[in-house]
Amino acid sequence: MRRAHPSYLAAALWLIGAAQAEPLYEAGKAHWLAAEYQPAYDALLDFRQQPYGRRPEVDYMLGTSGCRMAGKQQWGARVLRYTLYNYPLVESSRALVKRELALCQAATEPLGPLAASQPGIDSFVAAGASGSGKLYAPADRANPVLTYPARRVRELPPGELVARRIALDQADAAIAMVKRLAPGLPSVATSARFVLASSAGHSSEQLRQIGRQLARYLDFLQRTYQIELPDRYIAIYLVPGPADLGKLARSLHGLDMGPHSPTIGYTFRDDQSAVAVVSGMGIGTLFHELYHLTVHRGFGDIPQWLDEGIASLYEVSAFYGDALLGEPNWRGKVIDLFAPPQRPSVRQIISSDWFPFDVQELTRDTDGVGRATMALSLQMAVNRYLMLYLQERGLLPTVYSAFRDRDPGNVLDDPALDTVARFEGVVGQPIDAFSRDFERWLDQVQKQGLKRNAAPDLSIRKYEPPPPPAQPGSPPADNPPKAPA
Repeated sequence: MRRAHPSYLAAALWLIGAAQAEPLYEAGKAHWLAAEYQPAYDALLDFRQQPYGRRPEVDYMLGTSGCRMAGKQQWGARVLRYTLYNYPLVESSRALVKRELALCQAATEPLGPLAASQPGIDSFVAAGASGSGKLYAPADRANPVLTYPARRVRELPPGELVARRIALDQADAAIAMVKRLAPGLPSVATSARFVLASSAGHSSEQLRQIGRQLARYLDFLQRTYQIELPDRYIAIYLVPGPADLGKLARSLHGLDMGPHSPTIGYTFRDDQSAVAVVSGMGIGTLFHELYHLTVHRGFGDIPQWLDEGIASLYEVSAFYGDALLGEPNWRGKVIDLFAPPQRPSVRQIISSDWFPFDVQELTRDTDGVGRATMALSLQMAVNRYLMLYLQERGLLPTVYSAFRDRDPGNVLDDPALDTVARFEGVVGQPIDAFSRDFERWLDQVQKQGLKRNAAPDLSIRKYEPPPPPAQPGSPPADNPPKAPA
């Protein structure tokens, strides 16, 4: 999610494709393809404990294996339901999981081997792997727009991606690597665990200052959420505008962002990098994207409301000593465009599946006034303020841990019911009572803002690009359409 005025949610991309040099994964996949489900289950369950082991294709293979093992059918069905709830699957993958789940639920004994016509597991990828975009919603009108879905137009050799991960004691090699990959970014420097390059007018000292601020942020994430930080340089590429980002995305990662794309930031997991439009020292987009990059190392099955909610919380935030606190931001204006009865409830937000951004009603919503687009923009805005409320009550790290530590085969059969029960256990209230308290707090914050007893020592803001080109049939900014009934 991207801009501040007008504001938007843009692409955060993670490559979740074929594994590279991961023996447990490759062994489990080979057993699964050979219909050897017990050894596939054993290997993949072990792999799931490794960094970046929580992946949709891993849980899909585990679930379908369980459905074909004596005494594991209920376990397998739970894992398949869990997969639908916890990953941003493209529509074809969601249909695949639903079909296997239906077969598993209907069977009275373990299923037979998967059909030979079953799609290859390498095609079972999350939305981020193909570069699907997200939504943004201008803060001054109810006219949400769907970003162009970024698409992979060139495959990168796995060996090349691995070679880009430079050890932290090899600063000269990291600088040389970035200069080779992005020769159009003249300013390059290392700082803390980052190698940074910019064509947006940053000096070397400014890049080092940004690196120190990002390191402070990652230290906060590590303390607060027990996130394991990468042991290699994270490459940060800064450009002056969305068009520049599109050009770099194509050359650096083989991604086509499309014409006039409003995307201003994304991360690429397999080479530990982030690309962002950053003007001056407004690095909130990097805070958002680095949350995704680091969290997915050990929590790839994070539910959408936590993943996007916390990432968007810190994109506009402030340091008060060692504490980083999210602040009210442009998403409050998105909420104000809709009457309070139309706000989604906390129950609706946390029990929703990972939303697939390639569904037809969104991808065809080119004029930006469709109900699905507007409803999703509102839901994600309220979700961000839910994270702010949990932060203010001191509950956010505990909620995060409760969901990170789930066992996919040992949850309630209905993931929505499991989510609500788990959430209620952490906040200590029935969900409906909590939601009422949240609504009252939100109304107050929308009117009065948040008041702190101390001044921050560092405020984090985001780059604010100009509005996108007007779409045919779009209303002018000073004449917003009414919210859908």
